[in-house]
Amino acid sequence: MIHDRISLAVVQKPETRSQGRLLEIEGPWAKLAVEGRNRLRPGDLVEFETGETLYLGEVEISEVVEGEQRLKVHLEHSLDLEKTAWIQKLWNGG
Repeated sequence: MIHDRISLAVVQKPETRSQGRLLEIEGPWAKLAVEGRNRLRPGDLVEFETGETLYLGEVEISEVVEGEQRLKVHLEHSLDLEKTAWIQKLWNGG
């Protein structure tokens, strides 16, 4: 299991950011454990970020297991943040 720390937000409500853990990525699916009171539902569009990558996807399954929310997210897009920073620096003449 991966267990990277993540920061997660619902795309329609970016101000409602939650913390959690990335449990697993397999193909186009990510399994997450999310802390906090913001309950996400199937169909919610979410973005979450590890230290290296930004992911965008749709919540397919949402359940509470041992007091924490577990999500299965269908990943639509991912963005390597290090490469993006390098491209941004290049474009800005740095």
